[in-house]
Amino acid sequence: MLGQGEPTPTQAAAVARSLAFRAEIDRRAALVPQKPDTRRFIPNTPYGVPKISPKITREPPLRPWYHVMWFFDLVNYRPRRCDGAIRIDAIQQACRRFYSISIADLCSPRRDARTVHARQVAMYLSKVLTSNSLPAIGRRFGDRDHTTVLHAVSKITRLIGSDAQVAAQVAEIRQGLGA
Repeated sequence: MLGQGEPTPTQAAAVARSLAFRAEIDRRAALVPQKPDTRRFIPNTPYGVPKISPKITREPPLRPWYHVMWFFDLVNYRPRRCDGAIRIDAIQQACRRFYSISIADLCSPRRDARTVHARQVAMYLSKVLTSNSLPAIGRRFGDRDHTTVLHAVSKITRLIGSDAQVAAQVAEIRQGLGA
């Protein structure tokens, strides 16, 4: 019966392997350097512990820096910003007020000329005034591709050089943002 008597040799061997495996995982986890107040997280491994290979080494295998992420940073992710820096949501609000459209319209798939122009100006200002990448800006505008943002930036740049009205609009929005 279960739970009574001595374990069979097979069960004892399984328990010993399990305990040895767990001890090896704990030993390897102790070798991984840790950032203060955070736990190390290595993707593609169970529970952030390096995979156990048949060849047991003193140190876990070194991984390139881009494979290592800090779990604390993943859990507490917030968009990058410096004190006093302009954020994309502030740019969206300024363009929403200036062009009298909603944030939902800025992020929607609508393609009427008025909405598209306001969205392109907001994308242009997001690229010029923030340090965000093109894909990050695209994600904030309805999960658009980075090439859409690139097209918006080049188009508004071209229009600022050729159309005084667009240049005045962009300058007024920038002034409203305090940039």
